[in-house]
Amino acid sequence: MSIHWIFHAEERSGEVWQIPVELPPVHRCCPIGGEFGWMPENWISRHLFFGAGALFPFTRGHPSGPSEFCRLWDAYWPGWDSDADKATHWIDFERLYVALWDDPAVLVQSYVPVRLACLFGDGIHILPEAELLTAGATGDDIWRLRKSVKPASVPINRMLGVGRGELESLRPDQMIPVSWQTSITWMLPTCADRFRELRRLGDARDLRIIAWRG
Repeated sequence: MSIHWIFHAEERSGEVWQIPVELPPVHRCCPIGGEFGWMPENWISRHLFFGAGALFPFTRGHPSGPSEFCRLWDAYWPGWDSDADKATHWIDFERLYVALWDDPAVLVQSYVPVRLACLFGDGIHILPEAELLTAGATGDDIWRLRKSVKPASVPINRMLGVGRGELESLRPDQMIPVSWQTSITWMLPTCADRFRELRRLGDARDLRIIAWRG
């Protein structure tokens, strides 16, 4: 069975955190409301939000203060959060910096055949998608590249030095790492827009996101 991260929103009213009335129950994964987005667990979610080195680290455990989401979910499914795989994670909305998500400001890496690696140049430019398609890559190739992407610590230069030398010493169909600059929006094709839409609910300081695996 496929596992997904499910995202819910809460907004602060005084000392209490409530599910926004603008996000009624959708009965897809959780019938209590607040759900606004999802992403496959085995994509890049762990690199963006969860685990060591996350760009926007969620805190594991129930969120602080009285939470309508947790109260209703506990009543609907007692003990649901005792399963480590279902444990909640949360983050204050303003710590996501969603206004910057369209900027190509994240260095990432993935794998392509050696014959395509030279198209990535010095590894610090945007994804050369048009050039890849012209060179024979398919839509499935682009999808696989997106699925295996992860943040990179340094660019991979395929124009000079060792990086260039590898292209000349390996088979054309051998897979090799490349890097490029991209945006959070590109990394979150299933829900980046939904995160941005939450800004209409009110002040970012009074919003937070709760995530769980479903």
